Formats: sequence, structure tokens, C-alpha cells
Amino acid sequence: MKKTTKVNTLTFASLIVIFIIYNSFIYNSDSYIPSTAMTKKAVKGEILWQNNNCWSCHQVYGWELCYPDESVEVGFGGKVEHYELEEGEYRVRWVPANHVVAV
Repeated sequence: MKKTTKVNTLTFASLIVIFIIYNSFIYNSDSYIPSTAMTKKAVKGEILWQNNNCWSCHQVYGWELCYPDESVEVGFGGKVEHYELEEGEYRVRWVPANHVVAV
């Protein structure tokens, strides 16, 4: 086996071990030390975040949606489109260029 292959394998294995240790710490952590620098509203939000285990989705997976039924599709950018109905009624609608999914 080449030296670079051994180094790559060792690096990959080390990252997996660190990932497992980090996740076990995050998922099993019940400790909470309130910060005096945070406002009451921020502390309330942090407690809500911790009680609902929000970091389980947002720590590694970015903004992956764990609850797609609570999501909303939001369109932005785009253009105005003009069209006429069969009855002769003139309509205008917004056609977004991009869509994002928001929670």
C-alpha cells in the first residue's frame, strides 16, 4: 500500500472517530450555563433551541428540513408576467426566478 493511501485512510478514520465523539457529546449534552452577555430573549431562544434538539439537524446538515410539513416555499427575484383569460379579463402575476424553502 502506498504511503499516501495509508495517510488518507488514517486521516479519514480519524475524522470519523472525531465525528462520532462530537455527535455523542452534542446529542447527550444536558448541561446549560446561561450567559450574562445574552439578552433575556436570546436566552429564551437558546433554551428553546436546546429543548427541541435543533442542533441535531442544523449542526452538520446545514438547513436540511427535518419537518418538511412545516416548511414554506418562498420565491424571489423574477419578472412580471401579463396574460389574458379566455373571458377577456387581463391579469398580471409575479413569476419568481428562484425558490427557497423556509421554515
